[in-house]
Amino acid sequence: MAEEDSKSETSTVESNPLPTFQESEEAPAPSNDEPLSASSASTTSDTKEAQRTSTNPLKRPQENSNRTSAYSSRFRDHNNNVNPYARNNNNNDQRQGYSRASYYEPAKRAKVDDTPMHPMRQAMLAKQPSSSTSTSTASKPNVADYERDTEEAEIARKSSNLDTTIRSHYNMRSWESRRSDRNKSPIIKLKHFNNAIKYMLIGNYTKPGDRVLDLGCGKGGDINKWEMAKVGEYVGIDISDASIKEAVSRYNRNGLSFPVTYVTGDAFGTALNIVLKDYPGILTPGFDVVSMQFCLHYGFENEEKAKRMIENVARSLKQGGKFIGTIPNYDFFRFKLKRLPEGEKSFGNSLYRVTFLEPPPRDGRFPSHYGNVYDYYLKDAIDNVPEYVVPFEVLRGLCEDYGLKLVEKLEFNDFFTKNIKEWYNKLNPKIIEGMRRRKDNNLGVEGDEAEATANFYLTFVFEKL
Repeated sequence: MAEEDSKSETSTVESNPLPTFQESEEAPAPSNDEPLSASSASTTSDTKEAQRTSTNPLKRPQENSNRTSAYSSRFRDHNNNVNPYARNNNNNDQRQGYSRASYYEPAKRAKVDDTPMHPMRQAMLAKQPSSSTSTSTASKPNVADYERDTEEAEIARKSSNLDTTIRSHYNMRSWESRRSDRNKSPIIKLKHFNNAIKYMLIGNYTKPGDRVLDLGCGKGGDINKWEMAKVGEYVGIDISDASIKEAVSRYNRNGLSFPVTYVTGDAFGTALNIVLKDYPGILTPGFDVVSMQFCLHYGFENEEKAKRMIENVARSLKQGGKFIGTIPNYDFFRFKLKRLPEGEKSFGNSLYRVTFLEPPPRDGRFPSHYGNVYDYYLKDAIDNVPEYVVPFEVLRGLCEDYGLKLVEKLEFNDFFTKNIKEWYNKLNPKIIEGMRRRKDNNLGVEGDEAEATANFYLTFVFEKL
């Protein structure tokens, strides 16, 4: 992502324009007087090498070297056992629109020869010009898949199969998002704010050349953030096959400079060496950063799943590596639950709503640390998808059990206030202008959007000892 021209004027940012919620009676998080040093990850307009010659797919790219298709050796044509779309440097008639993103979908791998076009091939051909249509094959929603996901979601909800409900929801959202106009979204300011948070979080704790594992990567919406941080290698895993297809297409459209592998799989309830069994060696020598953005709460379905999730994180990280993410703010939940009328099961506003199946405990202290499910609705984004309460001190305890030490925990509002002045000239001007508040022209969110994101979520950073 090319760096935009720095603005000559800076925006005044309030020190703390929104209330914070710190009512938890658990032990407070340790202070962090000296945050870990990391590159501010400013962008560059210099041309970056897009190819490499090393036969080792995990070897870091060398300076001034040409790189072949990233992980091209991991995708093989089923007929001739070679990758026909890898760039051939000896051929002047190079194939345009080659893919640099790997793709693996276990559920459909065995049926690849029976389908008209493999999803990976769709992504590979997405950028090639077509004489018959201007719309790429990979961007067209598949009606049969959409209807399948809709039916799966309804069946799963009736049978309380929450994993299938979650996967089917995000599959459907992937189809629908391709037809929507992002700029007309009623929560566009909220989206700009959340993106700014993630840009700053990723930039603060990622160094150039880092290997990154993104668990719950979704549609690859953060890929430009990792480009801005100048990462050396990226692996993304998500349970939604439709989201992974969209992530592959997004990566190929953007023409980014670092190698990527996308995989469909459950990175929470399944050991990563099983999820990535078709990619031997990809977990070695470990990752510098593991990221989980707006998804960790799905792992709190039960204790076993939560432990497996954190174990996957810890085993993947190098010593000194960072585990970063964003999750619902448990202190905010308790604040809202204490103010619920007797017998009421939900709270929210015009943009979001949290609804429990039964009236929740008024003090926010649930009988169990796990499995406390609620339906979450966010206008124009999430349609009553089951999520789980995450008591932060329980998460912190799990992380400590696996050698992960808390470095920082901040409500979105506090994190934004702490970092926005440093990042003002680094962020895309569209994001900056998209966060201007109407009431005072300062940056941030206001009204119902403030509660729906600035108070509702928090950032966290752990370090592997």
